[in-house]
Amino acid sequence: MTTIDYAARVSHARPSMTSAFVALFQAPGLFLKRRFVAAQTRSELYALTDRQLDDIGVERAQIQSISTDMAARVYA
Repeated sequence: MTTIDYAARVSHARPSMTSAFVALFQAPGLFLKRRFVAAQTRSELYALTDRQLDDIGVERAQIQSISTDMAARVYA
């Protein structure tokens, strides 16, 4: 039996209707949580002085992308 044959028989290979509904109803909460994490990260980094940012290897121009990356790591 190959891996493909095994994967085709696994019931978890396809999302069920229940998991689709759960994902649908959790999406707004996840969206808000990610927005909160991004805003908090931005706020904390903008509060640092240029010297403190230099110590951690961050430039002010990177703050937006760093906050977006941190928000993307939130999963539930």
